Amino acid sequence: MSYMGVDIGTSGCKAVVFSEAGRQLSSARRAYTVQTPRPGWAELSSSEVMDACCAVIAEAAAQTPAGEPLRGLGISSQGEAFTPVGARGEVLGNGLVSSDCRALDLVAPFVAGFGLERLYQLTGHTPSLMFSLFKLLWLKREQPSVWSAARAFLCYEDLLEQRLGVEPAMGWPLAGRTMLFDVEKHCWSPEILEALDLSADKLARPLASGSIAGTVSDAVAGKLGLPRGVAVVTGGHDQTIAALGAGVIEQGTAMYAAG
Repeated sequence: MSYMGVDIGTSGCKAVVFSEAGRQLSSARRAYTVQTPRPGWAELSSSEVMDACCAVIAEAAAQTPAGEPLRGLGISSQGEAFTPVGARGEVLGNGLVSSDCRALDLVAPFVAGFGLERLYQLTGHTPSLMFSLFKLLWLKREQPSVWSAARAFLCYEDLLEQRLGVEPAMGWPLAGRTMLFDVEKHCWSPEILEALDLSADKLARPLASGSIAGTVSDAVAGKLGLPRGVAVVTGGHDQTIAALGAGVIEQGTAMYAAG
């Protein structure tokens, strides 16, 4: 049996397949480009990102030896970027990546109204315009028609799950990068969502990393050349997953990442 890891980065995505013994069997990568339509703006075409993800999944699966059938697929993702999605699952806009600064003027007013200490108590973070919360506030103010038309707001982990025919779910580490997540109760914060005027049913299910979100649909499996019944497993934020992969699991150890 074999297992695939898919990483959705800012400059590209990659898929790697390993045997149960930990031997690498295949890999694939596709690049894409961050768009900067204005100074301080940084976004990705979410449709292009999803197409690239499907391409690397199909390529890595095709290179996997026949005697190592794929049984599971886990996803790690860049943080903060979200995509508005319509009622039919269609992409309604680009993903605003962590370096996007267009919501700068919205941070201080929101924090003043909500309370700095309470925001930290709930999310474990001090406010930063990189977080999804402030990007959503910008979308609500500047693109109200998209805000109203959106059936969901998905980060790239859960957007790929939807593309694979799975009900979207988000690993806790990635949910923690939105500034919408109660890190003690492991749920979307009703207080923050009320302040944003956003319903929790427009966000993916938050699940612990390593949870089975569902299985790749037969239709998608056929298109990508996957066997039937491949489990889709929640991963989370790429830096958290990278730390785990690097073995940073004991007190007194640390990892430094730059990119």
